[in-house]
Amino acid sequence: MEEMMEIFRERLTNEATRDHALLGLTMIADNPTADEQSGPLIALENLSMFTEPFFELLKKTVRSLHLRTLDAMCAFTDRYPSHFKDQLEMIYTELAQLVNE
Repeated sequence: MEEMMEIFRERLTNEATRDHALLGLTMIADNPTADEQSGPLIALENLSMFTEPFFELLKKTVRSLHLRTLDAMCAFTDRYPSHFKDQLEMIYTELAQLVNE
């Protein structure tokens, strides 16, 4: 599973594939057939592999990219809230900068 997540992370840095990578990650996290009892759909042991690329995408000037990135971040935080506890301050800081712009 780690290799698949690394591929998604790499695709986030490529202008031609980042939209589809964001959509794929969002779909995985939003999967309605999974429930809390069956465990996480994707193992997010190293969440920082996605937060930095997400923040970089939010700095781009493409509105549709902002929306897709925010959708992916919302899906991740809804599905895996405990994985974001240590990064809340950093997330708030990045999102506050986006709102101020």
